[in-house]
This record gives sequence, C-alpha cells and structure tokens, in this order.
Amino acid sequence: MNSVDAATFVLIHGAWQGARTWDGFLPALKIRRHDVVAFDLLGAGVHARSPASYFSRPLDRHLFLNERSPASDITQDQRTVAAMDLIVRHRGTSERPVILVAHSLGGVTATDLVERFSDRFAAVVYLGAYMVPPGSSVREIRLHASMANSLIGPLQLADPRSVGALRIDPRSEDAEYRKRLRVAFADELTDNEFAVETSHMHCDEPFRPVQSASLMTRSGFGRVPRWYVRTLDDRAIPLEAQDHMISAVDAAVGGSTRVESIRTSHAAHLAKPDDLADILSEIARQVHGASPEQGTGLISAASGAGIWL
Repeated sequence: MNSVDAATFVLIHGAWQGARTWDGFLPALKIRRHDVVAFDLLGAGVHARSPASYFSRPLDRHLFLNERSPASDITQDQRTVAAMDLIVRHRGTSERPVILVAHSLGGVTATDLVERFSDRFAAVVYLGAYMVPPGSSVREIRLHASMANSLIGPLQLADPRSVGALRIDPRSEDAEYRKRLRVAFADELTDNEFAVETSHMHCDEPFRPVQSASLMTRSGFGRVPRWYVRTLDDRAIPLEAQDHMISAVDAAVGGSTRVESIRTSHAAHLAKPDDLADILSEIARQVHGASPEQGTGLISAASGAGIWL
C-alpha cells in the first residue's frame, strides 16, 4: 500500500461487542500504512451495563430473562454524540481522509454520523451491517422476510420490550448454545478462538437504538460515497437482507452503493482480516482519486494530538 493512498479508518463495532473485536484486524490495516481509530460505543466494551443476574453462575435463568437492563436508557442520539466526540479527540491532526467502517449494528451509528456530519467523512463502509433506509429501523429490518433465516433471534434470551435490551449469554456454559452463537457470528473460528472473542462480549445491547428510525437524507447521508461489503455466508444478517437494504437505500436517497463481496460469515474482520484489509485499501485508493468537490472528510482535533488506538 502506497502511504500516499492511506486513510484513517474509524472502526465501529457491532452488537454485544466492543473495540476489542478489532484487535486481530488492526495489524492488517496498519501494515498497509493506514491509521486506525477504534472505540467502545455507549453501552458496550468498557461502558457495558449488565444485569446483576448475568454474573451469578450457575445462571438463574428466570431472573436473567426478566431483570430490567441497566442499559435500557441508552439512546441512539447519545451514542452518536459520544462517538463523534471520541472520533474528534482520537483523530489527531493527520490530514488523511476519514473513512467510517461499520460492522453489523454499528451501521446505525455510522448512518447517523454521516447524516449529521457529512462534511467530516470521505466515505462510509458497511461491513455486513445494518444500512437502514430512511424512516425504517433495525427492528423493522429484522422483521423483514429477507431476515427469515437469521440465527440471531433464537439466541436472544429475553423479551427486549420488557428488559429494554437485546439479551444474549456470551458466558453460557451450554455447549449447544455456544455452538449456535459461534455459527451465527464467526463460523470459521475454532472454539478456542471464539472463546477469546466471547470473553470480550457483553450480554445486553440497548434496545432503544434498534427501535430508532433512520434519519438519512439525500442532502446529508447521500452526499458521502458509500460502500457495502457483502458477507456472503452470513448467518446473522443474511445476504438477502443485505441486498434488500442496499436496494432500499439506493432508491430512497439516490446514487449507487458501491458493492464488494467477501466469502465469510458475519465477522469478516475475524475470519479474513487480510482479504478485508485489501478491500478497504482499494476503497481508500478510490477515495484519494475522487474529484475535489467530493471533499476529503478531514477532521481536526479540538485539542492536542488525541489518542491513537
């Protein structure tokens, strides 16, 4: 990778995960001379809020299925504002174009960021992610016929309307449940590799962002070049659902989503980090070659050089 074509990639993790999910992927981007920013969304990673019953083993299943989530009050607006603050502070003073890369549910935050701060980003990339058309929500997408074969629903262990969160059990001692969890997220990983990944996961994903309507518009979101990296063997967001969202967004906001594909399960960054890094590097090259009127999406830190992750 020519450093002239390098970019700053801002990585936004998906549901039940945090910034640590990118640990194995960061070297693939850095060796290609890109800068990388990764952080925990509100309610995730170091900010995760879990019910007390989650930490008591053996699990009291009845209590776990009914205890209200401490994360139930987290909104998408709060996540977006906090994310932009972290991006600005961690971004530093580099003049490389900023490209958002969102995995899975991280697509909701990416869409909101691009809509509200379209002049700050050179491009946005959805990696097997929820790219939700205007007026719709993740909850509605999950109810669409294209999601019929998703393995995510059966993994949930509580009514999200009651507990205020999408609840799973990454610490489960049930071998069959753990197998279904691995197949849904990263089927290529060994049990030991997936055990490392689940050790970083949390049980409660705030439900309010899942219910929030996408606010993307042609004049905001539609101004920023967008890519979708289809994960062809995805069992969490099936290919049919990915294609449905691509078509729906293109029809609603105009323009054309540029599409790449990679034969992996849901977590391409875990399964094929080098292949994904090559795709992102090519996107960075195309961004550098974009016409001047598209902008470079530069962000300057409000104070200091920030923290590079």
